[in-house]
Amino acid sequence: MEEDYEVIGRVFEAQYSQSCTIDDEHRIRRGDRVAKVQRADNPMLPVPGVACKVCIKGMPRSKG
Repeated sequence: MEEDYEVIGRVFEAQYSQSCTIDDEHRIRRGDRVAKVQRADNPMLPVPGVACKVCIKGMPRSKG
């Protein structure tokens, strides 16, 4: 499922605890490395939230 997404922008530290937007079983704690993501097949569809460091590890970067 991670291959459906691309990292946009920079990786940053989470400001609060939440669930990962890609895999809701992954918990994000304050200070964890996270990134905003977009759909690879349609970047115009907004993706709320952020992805955790596990999910973004092998994810490609957006070209735009």
